[in-house]
Amino acid sequence: MNSKIYSQLLKSFIPVVLLLMTDTVQAVTLKDFKATFDVRVLGFNVGEATQTLSCDQDDHQCNLVSEAIPPSWARRFINEESIEKIQLSMSEEQFKLLEYKKLLTRHYDDKTEHKTYTIQLETQPKQLRYLEGDKTWPAEPLAFDVISLAYAIQYQVLNKRPLEGFYLQDEKQQTLIELKKTFIEDDIEPDFVDDAISALRFEFSNAKIEAKLWLVPQYGYFPGRIEILNKEKDRRIVLEINKAPKFY
Repeated sequence: MNSKIYSQLLKSFIPVVLLLMTDTVQAVTLKDFKATFDVRVLGFNVGEATQTLSCDQDDHQCNLVSEAIPPSWARRFINEESIEKIQLSMSEEQFKLLEYKKLLTRHYDDKTEHKTYTIQLETQPKQLRYLEGDKTWPAEPLAFDVISLAYAIQYQVLNKRPLEGFYLQDEKQQTLIELKKTFIEDDIEPDFVDDAISALRFEFSNAKIEAKLWLVPQYGYFPGRIEILNKEKDRRIVLEINKAPKFY
């Protein structure tokens, strides 16, 4: 091969390789973790929520589990306890909801109710289905339940991807989320630290909720604090980490 042609080919080839290598390095997936949050309702600490993420690197399947079981004395403020089991697909290319299952227990003076809510992604046809109520919605790529939504935003931030097109999905409806503020420099002050922790605040809403999310750069942009105002019930719930999350 003519040395001049070879040199030109090499010059063309190297930038392509470097670009591919750069894209590969920049793509990030979330680490497995265990985190505990203080749960506050009406300004009172009503217990703890534990969230864990575990992923299989071979098939890119992840299990996100959230458990919130308040102590009996806290039932005057909140009479619900829940276990939420969420199946996700996570790779360097995407973060996607596969299934959301909520096991809800409500305590009343004279009875205890148990309910299950399951939302599942179907492929033929491609749609999200609420199994217990037989409702369906479009399989929007960025449709998430309220728990996995925080980690979906973390994933997008880590990978410098757009924060547009998110939908909040529950058993009643699928609604487009409006991000009102993003990347606002702020801090959080959890009880386990002496000094405030730097964070980035995101604010978003839809017809049902007003929410704020604080991502903590020193913990890999992990959600350090979440505030959710339920407009229908006029009730605000705050989750804030009560110790540094453990990553695996």
